[in-house]
Amino acid sequence: MESVEASILHSWPLDLWSGSTSVVGVSGGPDSVSLLHALLVISDRQAPLVVAHIDHGLRGAESDGDREFVHDLSHRWGVPCEIVRLTEEDAVPAQGIKDVMFSEAELRKARHRHLRRIAFRHGARWVATAHHADDVVETMLHRLLRGSGPRGLASIPPTRKLASNLTLVHPMLSVSRAQIIQYIEANRLPFRVDRSNASEAYTRNRIRHQLLPYLREFSETSDVDRRLWQATQQIREEHEFVEESARQWLQTARVSEDAGSVEFAAQAFENVPWCVIREGLVAIWHDLSWPLQGVTAKHWDKLRSFLQPIDQGPHPRRMQLPGQIDVTMRRGIVRFFRNDSDTD
Repeated sequence: MESVEASILHSWPLDLWSGSTSVVGVSGGPDSVSLLHALLVISDRQAPLVVAHIDHGLRGAESDGDREFVHDLSHRWGVPCEIVRLTEEDAVPAQGIKDVMFSEAELRKARHRHLRRIAFRHGARWVATAHHADDVVETMLHRLLRGSGPRGLASIPPTRKLASNLTLVHPMLSVSRAQIIQYIEANRLPFRVDRSNASEAYTRNRIRHQLLPYLREFSETSDVDRRLWQATQQIREEHEFVEESARQWLQTARVSEDAGSVEFAAQAFENVPWCVIREGLVAIWHDLSWPLQGVTAKHWDKLRSFLQPIDQGPHPRRMQLPGQIDVTMRRGIVRFFRNDSDTD
């Protein structure tokens, strides 16, 4: 089953990570167990690896079993292991009201926060997780149904910065679930089964168990998964071009930026494709840690109308976006800022 290891090497060459510590997220399922095993084989056990298990604590005794399994597996394979259990403190929605029910977005943020901490403790430069090709397709369909744009339809990026010197990497994005199961069986690897993956109470599971089988039948081909995966790669290539264009636009468009605001020359919004402007503003939101969850296509359309035509008169214009983000325009300057004093 060299295909799994070869795919990982192709997307994440050994010389990039073998000389520095990498944290490997391991849930105990077949995907993450395969990833850990493949990295040990690829590096001939010479690369410094640390297993990180984030216990969500949502499945009672099954979660306890996952935690014990990962601890024991790491010990048998000679890999240091850190285990973190999420608490109620990790579930703090954007509005600041604690809620014991974790949303998918909150879980992801909490996982990344703890993975960063583990990585910093070990001086790691990489955090690797076992998202794979089926996850790419399911994520794309999930976002399509929610009305996402190109960024969302590009699905899971191969890498993402978690900090200036720490990169999240997904080296199995071209590996299918079927290949993973074959790899598990060929190497007789132990793993845990998460029974919640079979529950159709979750949209992602309904996509996996209902929508994708229907699409395979409707298209009269079992190749529909690969075609959808290829579509995400094409969308990603085009979106990366827009991202680079947005970075170049920001270099000349920004007048100033501080911890809570950013200013643009008003003329910087003229004769620039809206997709480039929007992508640049999304980057600003990320840079300033402003909440994006509530900003919908309707809000972007409203902002587009606000910015064009550009009004450079002496009287200010103002609009507000979700997350208490204000936008003002006056005397040729467009300012975006977090208005914490606004209680609307």
